[in-house]
Amino acid sequence: SGRDRDKAAELGIPLMQLDGFGPQLVEGSRLCFACTLKASYPMEDHTLYVGRIDQIWADPSVEGLYAFQGYGALDTI
Repeated sequence: SGRDRDKAAELGIPLMQLDGFGPQLVEGSRLCFACTLKASYPMEDHTLYVGRIDQIWADPSVEGLYAFQGYGALDTI
């Protein structure tokens, strides 16, 4: 889960903090949602999480990143 270690630091993922926005964002992000977990429901082989969106941050100047081929390829459109 990453609770006991800093995965972003271990993997060299650069983060940034914005004034007035709760979580840190990955540098170069186009969109970020800050959410509060409201409920979780165990399903057969996964868990469904229900949350409330508390804040939204976006930078429309950043190109969107899309996954193709089952996340086998990433590219901008």
